[in-house]
Amino acid sequence: MPDTPCVVVAGMHRSGTSLVAAMLADVGLRPLGETMPAHPVDNPGGYFESRELVQINNRFLASSGQTWASPQPLPGGFFDSADARRSREEIDAFLDAHRPAARGVLIKDPRLCRLLPLWVEALAARFDPLVFVRVIRRADAVFRSLARRAERNDTAKAAVTCPAQADLLWLHYNLELDKHTVSRQRFTVAYEDLMQARSRRVTDFLAGLSRSLDATVESPANPARRSQKAARDIALMSDRDRVCETVYQALLEGDDATLDAARRQLETTVPDAHQDVTGTDAEVFHRARLRHFVSKTAYRPVFPSSPRARLWRRPRRDRGQREFLFVSGRPRNRGHLYRVHNAVDALNRMGVPARWMSRAMLERHGMPSSRPRCVVIHRCPYDATIEQLLDRCRARGITVGFDIDDLIFDPELIELGGIRFIADLEPPARARWVQDARSYQRTMAAAAFCIVPTEPLADHARRFNTQVAVIENAFNPDVLALSDFWREQREANAVVRIGYASGTATHDGDFATIARPLAKALAGQADWRFTALGTLGRQTYENVVAAGQVEVRPVVEHVNLAYELARFDVNLIPLESNAFCDAKSPLKYFEAALTGTPTLAVRNPLYADLIEHGRNGLLAATDDEWQDGIAVLASDPGRRRELATAAREQCQDRFHVDRLVEKYLHLPI
Repeated sequence: MPDTPCVVVAGMHRSGTSLVAAMLADVGLRPLGETMPAHPVDNPGGYFESRELVQINNRFLASSGQTWASPQPLPGGFFDSADARRSREEIDAFLDAHRPAARGVLIKDPRLCRLLPLWVEALAARFDPLVFVRVIRRADAVFRSLARRAERNDTAKAAVTCPAQADLLWLHYNLELDKHTVSRQRFTVAYEDLMQARSRRVTDFLAGLSRSLDATVESPANPARRSQKAARDIALMSDRDRVCETVYQALLEGDDATLDAARRQLETTVPDAHQDVTGTDAEVFHRARLRHFVSKTAYRPVFPSSPRARLWRRPRRDRGQREFLFVSGRPRNRGHLYRVHNAVDALNRMGVPARWMSRAMLERHGMPSSRPRCVVIHRCPYDATIEQLLDRCRARGITVGFDIDDLIFDPELIELGGIRFIADLEPPARARWVQDARSYQRTMAAAAFCIVPTEPLADHARRFNTQVAVIENAFNPDVLALSDFWREQREANAVVRIGYASGTATHDGDFATIARPLAKALAGQADWRFTALGTLGRQTYENVVAAGQVEVRPVVEHVNLAYELARFDVNLIPLESNAFCDAKSPLKYFEAALTGTPTLAVRNPLYADLIEHGRNGLLAATDDEWQDGIAVLASDPGRRRELATAAREQCQDRFHVDRLVEKYLHLPI
């Protein structure tokens, strides 16, 4: 039975792991193998990293096309591959080749945050106790330290100049280390606390570690002054800052629920084909990935107690105090991105403080103690939590609005079968939709005003609340940058892809309206293909479209959508003719237009108003018009480019969130 202690020190690069390692070296723990040379400026006392250990980790990362600075999730089966088996053999040989020090050994390498599964079994078999020390530091401070290395041209060391890349790395390193050590003996210490040697957290950390090692571990001899930036008021942060701060605090406090939720959001799959992280273009992908994570990760909002316009970026007259709080009922739903996150992000860019919280967070913590001028409830059915929110806002004179993006608040329409995908459900499921519709309607009636994305939807909403504002769905700057990138990468396809982005199975009825004219257009055209993106039911096309002319693509996260739409040569937007479909917003049109893909859309009131036939797209109402429109676009690349260019110009002007966000400032609040 092993009886030699081993302490594994890990944390994101530039988080203070060398400082902790120095403390442990002072009590007799020694690194295994030859240590890396110290840096004369950053770490004059030494890195305490074994050169051989680092080389083993770097070789394993390289075998899978990774480096320490790769900010994406590790691929599936990463630790079960042949390369992983070879690395474990190297680890066994490395550990067997070095006699442990009498007092114990020290292992330190930031890469262990992500690669600990390679090492943990071998370490547990040789050392007891096996103790893990997690060192964390706020994300902004880590990035500043990484960027300074680039300023010194210290490219041989850890240097990152893209803030989004640094944030993603910080998240992966900390969240994966938390996952790998959750069932192990571990201690957590923050760099910011280490800079205050007498802080309670440091005292508790050192006392626990000393007991585990049966030795006295002392505080750092010369702690630096704590940065005021690290202790800044969370109320003055952006959504990105708030999310990083939420993760930081959850790591310190052991908030497993928050950390588990953050890990799920961070593990968004981005296929290799959907990204090109070479050269300066990598920043486009890093920003998009980070925004995807931030947009879905809930936090508890805090407002300044006495906000002043000068505290906010780009302040404008009388807007510094107009605080918006959004409460989102479905943060994982794509509508949350358009209706909540984009609005909050754009308002803050204007200098207008805005925050969001999930309905679950509201139930858990209650409304913030501060007093926002306006609360916007997005797609929350009426329940005890929403009732309490409404009562509290009324008592404090806070205006409450209700935001909804689909015609799902009319129980009569649902009961009469006016929404196809609901009508096709089993009776119990239909009954739940009817119940939810009544609940949405009750929230809508209780609010001072409603916000919807289209005029047809506004007409329906006015039956239940006379104060209705139309604020369209929109795209944000990072979506535009990602779309521009894939638009510029477009190449002539070997086949012409006529695509339909269904998203979910709720669109089967829409596509069924054009299945036969599509099949007729494809007939005899060997180099034309129908591309079905999403969860479109096979029964809608498999009996009419030749199997060899069908390409099926899986449903994708929003961060991957621009790549998929840019693969299309023609974008189809069919809709059934009913009140529900007529009230939908033109997401499928403007997201395709941004990537340079022209649209053939149903001639309903929305698209007849939006698309000038033959100038920025084509419209169709009959089977013959659908068949002819598909044939025209599929056979004429020049025409496709003309229509796509005009559509993109129109959509950039009309649906960019920064052009629409002014409407929030004119709500009846």
